Amino acid sequence: MNAQYRIAPGANVDRTGRVGQVVITPAKLVQQFGAPGAGEGYKVSGEFRFTDGGNDVFTVYDWKATSLYYEDDADRQSNGRPKPADFWSSQVPCTLNIGGRRGTAKIEQFKRWLLAVVESA
Repeated sequence: MNAQYRIAPGANVDRTGRVGQVVITPAKLVQQFGAPGAGEGYKVSGEFRFTDGGNDVFTVYDWKATSLYYEDDADRQSNGRPKPADFWSSQVPCTLNIGGRRGTAKIEQFKRWLLAVVESA
């Protein structure tokens, strides 16, 4: 398993987009890597950035999973979605997105590494 991946809050995520998903426990991510970086403040309440030490960068983030997206619009309701702090402290596994650059062949390798690191904590 590649141990080259590391948390990299300042990694350049230009031209990245969703390339996969992972079912993982938000609180375990926080326990292993610290609090997520601020998302874009609208649809994403938090994200983790990782790099392999080379050109590949990966993000792990929520997408419209919290009340953040819904709270400023009277026409939309949170429909029971948690506040961001509650979401990231949740012990319930959920689906998060994996971002990366298209054509990156290491997405499944990164996903396996992430699950192994987080589940072993």
